[in-house]
Amino acid sequence: MTKQIKLTFTLFLLLSFTCSQAQYIAAFGIIKDKDGFVNVRESGNAKSKIVGKVSENQIFEDMDAIQNEKNEWVYITYGISKPKTDSSKKTEDQGFGYIHKSRIQYLSDLPKLKMKLISENSAEFKNDEFVISIKTGKFIPKEHQIKKQDGFISKIDDQYPWGIDGIKSENLIEIKEIKISHKNKTYTLPINNLTGLYSPSFKNTQISIGLDETVFITMSNGDGAGAYNVVWSIKDNRIKDQFVFRDF
Repeated sequence: MTKQIKLTFTLFLLLSFTCSQAQYIAAFGIIKDKDGFVNVRESGNAKSKIVGKVSENQIFEDMDAIQNEKNEWVYITYGISKPKTDSSKKTEDQGFGYIHKSRIQYLSDLPKLKMKLISENSAEFKNDEFVISIKTGKFIPKEHQIKKQDGFISKIDDQYPWGIDGIKSENLIEIKEIKISHKNKTYTLPINNLTGLYSPSFKNTQISIGLDETVFITMSNGDGAGAYNVVWSIKDNRIKDQFVFRDF
C-alpha cells in the first residue's frame, strides 16, 4: 500500500471513528531501547533513510492501528521539537515515519489510573500512589483575546485553537486545570500548557504510569473535523513533552 493511499484510507477511517466524540482512543506508545532513543525511518526497513528520532518517554501514535494493521515496521506520527519562546514544551509540528515493532511499549499495556467522574466538569484518576484531577469549564470569550481570519477564529490567546474547527460553539468547553498529587507533593500544569485545548473528553482520556513513575496523560478530544489528540509526558513534577496533533 503506497503512502498516499495509506494516508487517504487513514483519513476515511479516522472520520468514521470520530463522528461521535466517545468512539476513539488512539494507540499511543513510547520507545523501549537501552540507547534512550529510536531512529525513525523513511520506509519500513533497517536500511531506509533516517528521517528523525523518538526519545525516551516521548509519546507517539501508531497510525497503523487506525486501520487495524499489525506490521513488523509500524508507521507512526510524533512531535518534532523546535526552538520555543517559552517553557511550555508544547510541540505542534508532526513527523511521520517507521520504527520496528520490537521497540514499542504501548501505553495501553502500562498500569492505568482508574477514572471517577466527580461532576460534568471534573474527573479524578487515581491508584494507590497517584491522584490526578482534571477540571473543565465553559469558555468565557471576554476573558480571552480572540483573533479571526477570513471570518474564522485563527488564534485564541495567541495560540492555535484545537477542537473548534474555526468556529466557536456557544457551549465551548476548555481545560481549566490538571493537578497531580504524588508522595505528599502537588504539581499543577502551567496554564500555558492548557491554553488552546478545547472540547475535552473525559471518556477519551487515559492516564498511564511508566516504570520510572513518568505520568502519561493522553486525551482524544473534539469530534469530526475538529478532532485532535493531546499527550503530556510528566516526570518529577515537570513536563518533559507535550504533543498536540491530528491523526490526518
